[in-house]
Amino acid sequence: MKKYSFKVLLLGAPAVGKTSILYRYVKNQFSHDYIITIGINFLTKEINLDEKNFTKLVIWDVAGQKKF
Repeated sequence: MKKYSFKVLLLGAPAVGKTSILYRYVKNQFSHDYIITIGINFLTKEINLDEKNFTKLVIWDVAGQKKF
């Protein structure tokens, strides 16, 4: 069995939906009332590629403000 691991960074301007797309992809949830990300937030998702291989994604949601 092969195991792969990747780090994915979500980058972009403030308030464009980075956190929304992250939660929709990882947890299949959507909310209209997300609080602005301060610093970094991250979630993990494991994906079975086939019977012998799977990958783990560590998805980092980076705040869009210039100071972060």
